[in-house]
Amino acid sequence: MSKKRRRDPGTIDTQLVEIYEDLANESGEIRLSAAQSLLQKFSVENSPSKEKVLDVLTRLVRGLCSGRKSARLGFSVAFTEFLVQHLVDSAQNVSDRLGFSEALDLLIKQTEIGGKVSGQEERDHQLGRVFGIEAVIKSGVLFGPDTTNDSWSHILEHVFVLAKKKAWLREECGWILYKSIQNLKTKAHGEIYAQKLVDKFIENGLAKSPEGVATWLGIQSAFPAVSLPTSVWHHQNPLHRKEKATLSKILKDASAAGVPQGEANSKVTQNSTWSPNLHFAWDVVLSSIIQPDIVTKAKNTEAIEFIDFWIEAVDNGLFSSSASDQRKYWGFVLFQRAFLIAPPDLISVVFSKNFMRCFMNQLASPDRYLHRNAEKVVKSIYSRLETDSSIAMTVLACLLKAPNGCVNFDQITKTKTVEKLLPQVNDNNLGDLVKFYAGIMQDPNIQEEKAASLDRQIAADHLLSVVRSRQTITDIESSMQSGPTLFVKKVLVLFAQQAYFFHEQKSSFDNRSISLPISDGTRSVLRSRISSCLTHVLSKFAQPAHITYDLVHFICSLEKGNNDFKLLFECDEAVSKAINKGWTLLEKVHSKAAIAQGSRKRSLSAFELLYTLVYLQIYNGDADAVGMLGDLKSCYDSLFKHKSKSEQADSDGLVEILLGFVSKPSVLFRRLASQVFSTCTSDVSDSGLQSMIKILETKESKTGQEELFDEEAEDGESDDDASDVELVPNNDGDPAASSSAKGTGTSEEEDDDDSTAAAEELAAFDAKLAQALTTRPATDDLTANENDSSSDESMNDSQMEALDTHLETIFRERKHVKTKKTQNKDAKEAIINFKCRVLELLEIYIKQEHANPRAMQLLLPLLHLVRTTKTSLVSGKACDLIGTYFKLCKANSSSVPAESPDASEATIELLRSVHQQAAKDGSNAYSSACSRASLLLVKILVAQDRENLRRVEAVYGQTHERFMLDKRSKVRPSFFSDWLNWSVSARKS
Repeated sequence: MSKKRRRDPGTIDTQLVEIYEDLANESGEIRLSAAQSLLQKFSVENSPSKEKVLDVLTRLVRGLCSGRKSARLGFSVAFTEFLVQHLVDSAQNVSDRLGFSEALDLLIKQTEIGGKVSGQEERDHQLGRVFGIEAVIKSGVLFGPDTTNDSWSHILEHVFVLAKKKAWLREECGWILYKSIQNLKTKAHGEIYAQKLVDKFIENGLAKSPEGVATWLGIQSAFPAVSLPTSVWHHQNPLHRKEKATLSKILKDASAAGVPQGEANSKVTQNSTWSPNLHFAWDVVLSSIIQPDIVTKAKNTEAIEFIDFWIEAVDNGLFSSSASDQRKYWGFVLFQRAFLIAPPDLISVVFSKNFMRCFMNQLASPDRYLHRNAEKVVKSIYSRLETDSSIAMTVLACLLKAPNGCVNFDQITKTKTVEKLLPQVNDNNLGDLVKFYAGIMQDPNIQEEKAASLDRQIAADHLLSVVRSRQTITDIESSMQSGPTLFVKKVLVLFAQQAYFFHEQKSSFDNRSISLPISDGTRSVLRSRISSCLTHVLSKFAQPAHITYDLVHFICSLEKGNNDFKLLFECDEAVSKAINKGWTLLEKVHSKAAIAQGSRKRSLSAFELLYTLVYLQIYNGDADAVGMLGDLKSCYDSLFKHKSKSEQADSDGLVEILLGFVSKPSVLFRRLASQVFSTCTSDVSDSGLQSMIKILETKESKTGQEELFDEEAEDGESDDDASDVELVPNNDGDPAASSSAKGTGTSEEEDDDDSTAAAEELAAFDAKLAQALTTRPATDDLTANENDSSSDESMNDSQMEALDTHLETIFRERKHVKTKKTQNKDAKEAIINFKCRVLELLEIYIKQEHANPRAMQLLLPLLHLVRTTKTSLVSGKACDLIGTYFKLCKANSSSVPAESPDASEATIELLRSVHQQAAKDGSNAYSSACSRASLLLVKILVAQDRENLRRVEAVYGQTHERFMLDKRSKVRPSFFSDWLNWSVSARKS
């Protein structure tokens, strides 16, 4: 190796030094700019001397041997372009021009390793030679008019020496030779150079190496006319089906065990090092198999099929149970590349058996060695689906379908992979998606009933997830028999068939045999999923009645028209007659809704929706649902059949039905009630409003629940823990939990009762347990056997099994027994939920009927509710409702209730009642609600007659007088300040 000589500082070219420094910069733009500056400085037009050119080349080669920053990248570009400028495009005389042999000798000499050097320095010089040879090939100086085939051979010899000497350099050398094929295609006599390249691979025993396979395929594609040797591969094709095993071993760096020992190719050397980067030969082989060009496809008539190659080389090679983690690492990288380029018909191939097993195992736990690689596989799947959603159905089938996949893929891997893939299914594949899950539900491919039920539930959850992923559907789309609407209908039909019918033979959905009977638990789950689907339909579809009617129509048609299906719902003749009569009315409503227009169409559609969901409740076994059919008939006659322009419809029955729906803890019924109620608010009578007010006045306790639903208490004790008492506001303005002495005493008594009941239940449990274990005599109350002679005897196996069964029963009963305290808590939550639902209905009423004088009767009950409830949620909703009413009623506008002059006195009395409520103790929110209710009534009085201000002033004056003189008055100062602020704004208007 040459030694550096010291230079005189006066002879140093500082500009050139800066250029060399920039060539090693980590910024690509700076490196390219420096290379351009170097080429301009020593351009042919500047006529640099040959010695100067050699000096620059020497410095560039030394830069290639440097591991500093990005030196090899920058110096490689400069070296390549410098060779092009001075050896290829040079206009100098031949005597002055730098020759190829001189440049090559300089490269070899400067990259030689002399003396005893460190391992790092040795590697730097070997990499420098590799980069230098690559630059020489890229520059094209090898293929100029002054060069011969011997120059190409000389270069190849140096490359193969490096490849055979250092295993870790073999792939880089092979990559250089493979990329040179593209340069050879543009050169004269390229076939000769390509033939020489193949001969060198064979001569050096690397024809059956990954680099040799890639180069062979590259030459075969670029130079079809080249005569390739027949002694290496069958029919001169590495991708021949008979070379499947050999190709697989080569690509995974295994020894080519089947190669004859007498051939030259038996000299293949083994690459003993491992790199996390996948060998480039895999990409070449994959592209040649998956996307062969026309010439290669025509020539390789007996080429290996992709499925055979994948199973042999990848699934059985890289993902076998005995494969190392390093090979599985390659397998995951290979899957990502194959998945991104595979056509739709080959997608299922890459989800092979061993891959899926390894993929699921690694994805399940972050502690697994290849967990991050498995996550990258998931990301690659998402990436392709973003541009090609047509394969989403295929991917789902691969992940969920046996034998390679499993339905509970997300549960096993503890991810949401399938959940995120489901919305990617496009509208054109929704029908296939339903058929796929129908197959899972009807034939879970599992013999255990419990596992089959779990798979069916997961399948139902997946379909529900897709239904919820659909966006808002317009009026036109909701009536179409295609796209998302048709998909939702098919899902509901599938669920209904499994949930409401018993069938022993075949499914009407796709004529598939049922492998295992559907359990009662699964049917209950499916009915719940139907409700969830309909909940989404109500919120997203403009015409949900179309879907619910088709669902009920399917159930009725299947019951009457298919002898293989038996409806699980059984009833007597009277109930059956009522159902048939109701169905006749439903069909009439459906027909009228189809031709109606405007508000009448909305009302009929809402009534049709209500009718169909009542039918679903009947099929669900709800005993009260059959009685609703008669109530609905009366409501229909009142609202549509006998109503004239001068007649006020009686909607009390409809309100009672809707209240029955909202009393149930179901989102579906809540949305149904809201949608139907919004179409008939103008028909709600005083009696209907009073029915809702009665619910708001109900105590939030078990006693209140019993009174509301006409139930009898299980014992004769009162449960009066929610007495109508005044509340003391705390610092946050929320109602405090303090109560009167009577209420406190009642609460303490209840706590004692709860404790006593709990103690009795615990004693009973102990007695049962003791009886089972025979540790002591059981009590008389439990009618236990007093014979304890066997307590010390040993038990045999059958007795132990019987004891286990008995203990399981005892603990199961203990788990399901509800204490009195739990019952009180559940009752309170039910009433609170009921009140919230009623407040939502009243909000709809206020928004649509705020100009109706009838709405004013809601003010006092709402204020009473705000003051007495102990639940901040209920109080907040009631305050918000009063605020909404106040904002909607604007003074001097049509939004204010138009009252007759005779009604002003009633409004004044209502205003006095509001002021009396304001004088009671309450929270800040309660005071604000009273103030708004008062100002709302003031707006109404002023809008009717501005002279009413005098009477309003008198009412406020009396309230202020009591505030000043009566210590019992709890009116907040803000009550009067709000009045003054409103007065100022009203005076200006």
